[in-house]
Amino acid sequence: MSRHLSLLDSEDPSESFPHLTRIRETFRPALPGLNRFIQTFLRTAPQRKPNLPSRDAERFVKWLYDNVEVTREQEDLLVSLRLRQTAEYSALQRQLAAVRFQMLAEKRVPANLRGADIHQLRIEFNPLHLFTTIQRKPGEAITTVLLFQGQRDVRTMAIQAEAELWVRMLAEQDLTVGEFLSRCEADHRPELIELLEELLRLQVVALAPAV
Repeated sequence: MSRHLSLLDSEDPSESFPHLTRIRETFRPALPGLNRFIQTFLRTAPQRKPNLPSRDAERFVKWLYDNVEVTREQEDLLVSLRLRQTAEYSALQRQLAAVRFQMLAEKRVPANLRGADIHQLRIEFNPLHLFTTIQRKPGEAITTVLLFQGQRDVRTMAIQAEAELWVRMLAEQDLTVGEFLSRCEADHRPELIELLEELLRLQVVALAPAV
């Protein structure tokens, strides 16, 4: 484990930090019945770049109409999705982005992030994430934490101040591995590689082919 990151999943955050439990509920799929279709769509439909959530959602709804025999209840949902400005459509965009990220994250992580070919890969940040803060006791330091969707559940990770700048940079900017590593001086690059390796292992980020 990178000394700048520490998972809080070993303890129950609901006892000390009830607001974290409430936040975790927002990560649940709003349209769980579509997950199987989403995975089929992402594996079989030709991919286009850039993979914008709005473009993905439009193509997915059309794919459903063309390829899936739906029930009456699902037909009502598809009508809502076609209106685009509905809560269901926004939820679909988030789910598509989350499933696409999970498919990337499940791929084998390169053993060495120092190679020139690896530097061309794009760093994708987990789309289901939220930064917040916790304070265990009054007067103690406030800690930044990141909630993110793991393979099976929502995970909570404390981030020390030295790493927070770099983690937020990855969340806010579209960077390749090479661009990310170039943001610091050469002497500090091994430490940044260690941080990136740990974020990849935890599936906070994933690597994708450059656009």
